[in-house]
Amino acid sequence: MKKVRFTDTDRGVEAVDDIEDRTFELHLPDGSAVGPVSADRFAFPVTAGIEVEASRIVVPEYFGLFVYDRDEGSFVRTIKPATDAFVSEGAYDVDIGGAPLKMYLSFEGAFDVVHRSEGAEPGTVLEFDGNRSVRIGARSLHSSPAGTITTTESVEDLMTAVSSFGSAIKTFSPERSFPTLRGHPPRLEVGEEFSAPPGIEPPETGVEIAVPPDVKSVYTVASLSYYLGAKIVPGSEPAILANGDRFPLTGENAPRNARALMDGAAGALERQFALDCVVRTAGLYDVDLRETQRLIERIDVDLQHLYDLPLPDRIGAYFEVPGHVVDDLLEWHSTTDIVPSYRFAKFLPYAVAELSQIRSYDPSRADEELTASSANTGDFFRTTDRNVTESDADGPRPALGMGSRSADTSERRRRNPSEVVSPPEVDTDTHVWIADQYPVRAGKPTLESLERRFESKPEKEEPEWIRILVVCNDSEMREESEDLYGFRDFFEFDIDVRYDLSTDELREALHEEFDFFHYVGHVDEQGMRCHDGWLDLHDLEYTGVELFFLNACTSFSQGRGLVDAGSRGGVITLAEVYNSLATRFGRRLARLLDAGFDLYGALAAGRDSVIGGGMYGIIGDGRASLCYNTDGVPTLYRVERMGEDDFEITPISYPTSNYNVGTMLTFMYEKNEIMHIGSGTGVPYTLPGQELSEFLSGKSIPVEVNGKLYWSNELGPSDI
Repeated sequence: MKKVRFTDTDRGVEAVDDIEDRTFELHLPDGSAVGPVSADRFAFPVTAGIEVEASRIVVPEYFGLFVYDRDEGSFVRTIKPATDAFVSEGAYDVDIGGAPLKMYLSFEGAFDVVHRSEGAEPGTVLEFDGNRSVRIGARSLHSSPAGTITTTESVEDLMTAVSSFGSAIKTFSPERSFPTLRGHPPRLEVGEEFSAPPGIEPPETGVEIAVPPDVKSVYTVASLSYYLGAKIVPGSEPAILANGDRFPLTGENAPRNARALMDGAAGALERQFALDCVVRTAGLYDVDLRETQRLIERIDVDLQHLYDLPLPDRIGAYFEVPGHVVDDLLEWHSTTDIVPSYRFAKFLPYAVAELSQIRSYDPSRADEELTASSANTGDFFRTTDRNVTESDADGPRPALGMGSRSADTSERRRRNPSEVVSPPEVDTDTHVWIADQYPVRAGKPTLESLERRFESKPEKEEPEWIRILVVCNDSEMREESEDLYGFRDFFEFDIDVRYDLSTDELREALHEEFDFFHYVGHVDEQGMRCHDGWLDLHDLEYTGVELFFLNACTSFSQGRGLVDAGSRGGVITLAEVYNSLATRFGRRLARLLDAGFDLYGALAAGRDSVIGGGMYGIIGDGRASLCYNTDGVPTLYRVERMGEDDFEITPISYPTSNYNVGTMLTFMYEKNEIMHIGSGTGVPYTLPGQELSEFLSGKSIPVEVNGKLYWSNELGPSDI
């Protein structure tokens, strides 16, 4: 059985998460005593624990620390990454923020925090005045469904089934805005009789959501029902019903149609969630939160009163807060489009687990309020030459073969254009498409790829190594295949670059175990082009490739073949791509994956600054990642010169499955201990040149300047 465990290392101890295939090492002085300890000895939930006698503990990276008073059960302070601090006598629990597992240290006495960038023990050092007994606990960030609900094709049964998703919420206090307190909803299947395991039923919160009794309406409010613990009931006028009050979901003057319900449900979810993030600071997590500051600057509000209210009353009180006060507190992260058919019901728990805004409509029907149009891939082409620059990107579309990554026209079989569609635009970075067609600028999961989140991963001989296979089957594209991965010191990369493979060689390579496969070359209807023909990935019975990037023309069908053979997911193209632009995008995507962005985050952060980025999409599980981000929520920093010695820095955060919306993070360039909700574009911050230089020379992080991506340690103020 997969579990979390501790092992000894040459430098100290290591927490190993066999469930998520993650490790986290702590360095100890030589001769430190180590022994087991019960998980019950910790105030926070853990599944494995040890006790050490040590004069110091070294975290070999820059992590933020959250310090709690164990006796009082209260929050003490945040110690930001790369910040030194002293904490006086007391009994403490320390949460190591951003680790790939939840890691806690529990001990008594004063301690120093010192951040070292050089020497034998670089990283975050906790120093004690002599040997100290320290308990170290860990638990996996993994969350899996507790069981399976079977619904019939009766909408009343569907309402009961979706209402039961809220049984996975671990508390209905404002703290449920933390992702670790929102469990994964149960799986959903369609059968001849309704059934649910014991304990999986609609929670008794006293909250209901009334919607018209149809599949479209039930799907649309699924995330809202889950978060509020609300039972879905039939009603001609969509509304939240709480404590005898009615809160319409379509507005007084809004039309009574499906689009109005989509907008109303999304707005209600954002409002309830954002205010919970603020109000939870009146409870155990008394932190200085930027979103709290912004709220109290706009309105006189008693956070403690709101925190103490019962759930139905708190929901009503939140609706009394003016819209302009709440609307921009945070950016929402995810939208899911799903066809209102029982055939796609199995996907619904995964959209809800992400707390995605749901739009349910049939993209093939012209009478829908929302429709998806056939994608005109010609709209993506603005270049006329394979060496074109983005400033020249408004010319006519070139003929195939003129610097594109498709095979020759004579060798290609045309696809049905209705296979690729352009969904209605969204305001979120992540866009998930659950329908038959392939979407541009979005991700198309398969049920099998989503289920692979919960499968046990094979044991690696070297679990800390990340194995990458780069295959370049065209000599003119070798530039993209060089120096793509391994920019960060915290991870070990085993990068295998192979050129000009035959069909047999490529097939054998894809049978090997790799964390990531990056293909550079040509793809056609017949498959991946090799020097002796084509390899059709639909013919693969098995692949050992976990994630992939097929940077070749119209590679979406071949990507589906890899997913069907066992991959979790990857980035594909939905049209012809041109060498210069594909190379630029490929290198950018590789760097973002190397920085711990998941597929959705890397695609969103990569496509907007590259002409032609909209022709890329995702097949499979877009929440899969190559490695974890040591800050928790992956963040891209956009830097712009504002004057001779003034620079504006804007953080853009991309939530992941382990650090979903509601996670807090700090930004190292801020001098105070302010926390932020890591979702979307944050508040810009102005720094003088010297402070910017200190920020850039610290931790190696992705920085965007004038649309180009760099590692921070490659830049200085004079380069901006």
